[in-house]
Amino acid sequence: KNFAKGGHTQILIGSDLVYSLDLVAPLINTILNLLDKKGGTFLYVTMDTSRAGFKEFCEGLQQAGLSMSKKIAPKEFLLNPLKSQDKVAFDLHFGEIHERTFHMYTFVRNEA
Repeated sequence: KNFAKGGHTQILIGSDLVYSLDLVAPLINTILNLLDKKGGTFLYVTMDTSRAGFKEFCEGLQQAGLSMSKKIAPKEFLLNPLKSQDKVAFDLHFGEIHERTFHMYTFVRNEA
């Protein structure tokens, strides 16, 4: 789809996008402009829910008409993704993966 010409997508994926309260409104605006008007789904994953603007981000998406559900990432999502399954390389690149809790949010646009 051509997003430059106003195209929309059914699914949008993001991770660790919220770092500042000042950027919440532009981020929400971007998400709303990219998602399909009916049933568009934004999948968001973050390790840290205490960052500045995170609460406002979730509330803003809900106020814009998106329903929100959340869950903790299942342990299968934390397995070694490397083709080689090399544990040393995995620990080097993903060392803190088992020390953190990954929160998964699903926002669904319910507009017609």
